[in-house]
Amino acid sequence: MSVLDVRLEAQSEYFENSEKEAELFLYLELKAAETGDNNARVPLNVCLVLDRSGSMRGDKIHYVKEAANFVVDNLSRDDYLSLVEYDHEIAVLQKSETVCDKNLIKRRIAEITARGNTNLSGGIFEGYEQAHTSVNEHRVNRVLLLSDGLANQGITEPVKLCALAAQWFREKGISLSTFGVGSDYNEDLMTELSENGGGNYYFIESPDQIPDIFAEELQGLLTVVAQNCKMTLEFPGSFVSCDKVYGYPAQIRNGAVEIMLNDLFSNQQKAVLFKLSLKPELSEDITFDLSVRYDDALESMSRITEQRQLRIRREAEPGKHKHAANPRVAGQIVLFTSNEMFSDVLALADARQFDEAENLLRQLKSYLEGYQNAVSDNEEINHLYKSVLNYEERLLRMREMDQYEYSLSQKMGKYNSHLIAKKMAFSRCGKRIVEENKACSPFPLSVCPASS
Repeated sequence: MSVLDVRLEAQSEYFENSEKEAELFLYLELKAAETGDNNARVPLNVCLVLDRSGSMRGDKIHYVKEAANFVVDNLSRDDYLSLVEYDHEIAVLQKSETVCDKNLIKRRIAEITARGNTNLSGGIFEGYEQAHTSVNEHRVNRVLLLSDGLANQGITEPVKLCALAAQWFREKGISLSTFGVGSDYNEDLMTELSENGGGNYYFIESPDQIPDIFAEELQGLLTVVAQNCKMTLEFPGSFVSCDKVYGYPAQIRNGAVEIMLNDLFSNQQKAVLFKLSLKPELSEDITFDLSVRYDDALESMSRITEQRQLRIRREAEPGKHKHAANPRVAGQIVLFTSNEMFSDVLALADARQFDEAENLLRQLKSYLEGYQNAVSDNEEINHLYKSVLNYEERLLRMREMDQYEYSLSQKMGKYNSHLIAKKMAFSRCGKRIVEENKACSPFPLSVCPASS
């Protein structure tokens, strides 16, 4: 029995013969199996990289210590742990080694004090170096980075920092999850670091949420069922091109798309939407070949390759491809493209172009409502719509907001969009956002796909 359920679907089983370029969407979904109570888990190799800059004083540093202690309590003697703290200086509290003396590690955690500036790059560098000393393809290798402020020491350019994360992930197999606390950190940077680093991003609005959100990340790491997952989609490059990939960073080349999906934990779902162009000279059926390679961490403990083939048939009859539309994929197209529009609204508000943001948000609402028939049973789209309504209320007040409220509103909106893109909106880490949306009632929905 496979530990991953792999599904590749197209918006229609036909494409229409045309004198112009045609558009085609493919949807890939991976669903991980559920782990049993008796399943042996994969050992962890984790480095905690903790911000101790001056702005972490008080409740923040208290809850960081509580979260770090929680991690220690839940690791075993088979796991490796290292601890790095940083301000404008970098200190290694615990070199990477097996978790044998938990009391000693906790005493070191208790000594953490807040001071200084924020050398984010230095903390990341040292975190990767520590994790690398114990890196092993049969362990879950991850750096957990927490910060509440802007990088103002060391390397501060986002492009360079993200390139660093991508390099460690792709070449060394060490992923990076980021935790942003409060209103002052750069959420775009923290999101991009996790995207390029193959991990997760978490927005922590209040310091007292730090332990619970660390627990969410650790729970995932402790229930990994598939490791080092890589997806390759191949197609006839002379006639088909990939214009865009929604969901995960991708390497697009002529005739193929590659995506590193990293680890999947118990019951986790990951999804990718491909936007493709079909050249007008295409006169034959198209075949798409999908390979998903991963290490089975639940049953066989071996390298597995799942292969799927999808054929889209050429149809000369006008409009037949619309009658053969796949409603499930239609819903995902609405979800991903709407969520991208939502991200554009947030970017306009970042630039304080509030009139433009309000105008685009109205278009987004109209777009979602225009597709209401196609998404009657799609919880994710209902959730996105409610998120848009919530954000609209805040957007209309933004001109009068102080900097703190404005920053938190933007971070909340971006985090919600991120959870939707990653299929995490209804996971435990997304529960807080979903609870916020319960105040808004869903828009009325009915039946079959709307035609575009």
